[in-house]
Amino acid sequence: LMIRRPPRSTPLYSSAAADVYKRQGWWSPESSKMTMDGVINKSALLLSIATISAFFGIFVIGFVWPLVASLWVIGVIMLIWINMTGNCNPVVLSIYAIIQGLLVGSITFIFEYFYPGIALQAVAVTFCIFAGILGLYKSGLIPWNENMRIAVYGATLGVFILYIISFIGIFVGFQIPYIFSSGPIGILWSLFVITLCSFNIVSDFDFIENGVAAGAPKELEWRAAFGLLVCLLWLYVEVLYLLAKLRE
Repeated sequence: LMIRRPPRSTPLYSSAAADVYKRQGWWSPESSKMTMDGVINKSALLLSIATISAFFGIFVIGFVWPLVASLWVIGVIMLIWINMTGNCNPVVLSIYAIIQGLLVGSITFIFEYFYPGIALQAVAVTFCIFAGILGLYKSGLIPWNENMRIAVYGATLGVFILYIISFIGIFVGFQIPYIFSSGPIGILWSLFVITLCSFNIVSDFDFIENGVAAGAPKELEWRAAFGLLVCLLWLYVEVLYLLAKLRE
């Protein structure tokens, strides 16, 4: 769930918007425009922070339910706040990467405990999916238009709300049936969510490509990196769930 590329008629790529970004004291760009190298470097930085944090979560924290629940709530609040405010502060995004890394590490710990070897499988599958999406996008085989964008955003919002309801249900004593089970419906649900996450990654690629081509403000490299971080971590967790269901 990340901020997407608005229509070109919006002020996102305007000089006025660029002036606003330049007035931020924490942003001292080496140039004024978004570049592909900048996106790659910032994405690598946030992913590295999340990875180191995840290892800390696996080997130091483990699975402590109150802590995991707290990290999940904090992560959701930060995700909503960052998207609603358009915050591109690298410090804020790095803190988000740390929190999500700890959460993913703790989740990985419990899955690895019950299904030995599943974490490495999930990592491999996640990067294979990412590489495949990138290849299909660059080859032009994935159609991406306004109708597709609306459908993907709507479905993503629906899944997000459903997961929040499911999380609340843990504390009030109800569970959404079927979709989290290891039966056929549960497996199909995981495949659907993984596909949905893949299209969100396509949206991120579209955001990056159009931002670079339009000379978007340098600060939006952090937005692009943030979007990729959210999608890759989400994809990894969904792959974990799918592999666990298949093992059962």
